[in-house]
Amino acid sequence: MIIRVLAVCFILVLCVTDFVYTEEPFIDVLIEGYDDGVKSTVRNDREEALVDAKRQAIERAGIHISSMTQMKNFVIRKDWVESKSKGILLPGFQIIDKGYQANGSYLVILAGRIRPILTGESVSHDEGSKKPAQGDLGSIYNEANWEILLGGWEFKNNSITSKYTSEDNYLILKKELKDYIMEATITKIRGDFCYITIGIRQNIFEGGHEALFRNKTSSRQGYQFGIILDGRYNLFNGLNGLYYTIENVKGLFKKNWETSPLIDSIQNKVRIEAIGDIIKISLNGKDFAEFKNNSHLYGSPMFIVSKNTVIRFTDIKIIPR
Repeated sequence: MIIRVLAVCFILVLCVTDFVYTEEPFIDVLIEGYDDGVKSTVRNDREEALVDAKRQAIERAGIHISSMTQMKNFVIRKDWVESKSKGILLPGFQIIDKGYQANGSYLVILAGRIRPILTGESVSHDEGSKKPAQGDLGSIYNEANWEILLGGWEFKNNSITSKYTSEDNYLILKKELKDYIMEATITKIRGDFCYITIGIRQNIFEGGHEALFRNKTSSRQGYQFGIILDGRYNLFNGLNGLYYTIENVKGLFKKNWETSPLIDSIQNKVRIEAIGDIIKISLNGKDFAEFKNNSHLYGSPMFIVSKNTVIRFTDIKIIPR
């Protein structure tokens, strides 16, 4: 009996010893991260450089994200890089701020250790180019899928409803998409001046001028289609927190703030296709507007409702393509 106990203890010691000596290998890195070379603010440029450095660290760990390495037509949303890098970068890494270089680019250096991805570990190898399955979004009426940026919202009975507040209501999907189709039925419940905006490929970025969203230095950008239930409409392109009229629009849409007979004073059905650099908007079954622009090839759907208004969104569909 004593021999058997000793044998078991010996086997356990071997197992513990084997675990200690098969610890994951780590990789020492010294990575240079650069911004996109377009000078804006020190904060923005440094943030872009830091995202680039962390993206490189993710790739060195064994996650191939080829489509995200070409940052020509869009800015990688930092939230994705931050979430992935947390599982890669070991505590104690340093960021060395080198500032603007002679060629105008901003440089930071990431120094530390990363954990390589082991064979068989469940990791998406091309998050940037993967087309999410339709089921990835789950129930679109689930509050967990959305982030309330301002105001108040209610989620129940297969609907999302803005609350009657003294400020505008902002709601953004917690998922960045590229190509997608979005549909929604918009119904007025209460309010005199009802202004509803559908944000297309919206992004929230730090260093903006608006005292909204997360902190007082954040702003948003992306395409914006707005309707006022008195019949008026608008279409803008947001860049760095400023919104500009979209030109060369095809379809029934003619000019910002004009009146359209297609807009109902109570209920409207909107369908938006964001495929590549082509945006198509349908309103109440009619082709309303189409434009071509490559400022925003990735981003999140967003709902904005004017203050002292209650608007209900039903029949919501957001389908990645």
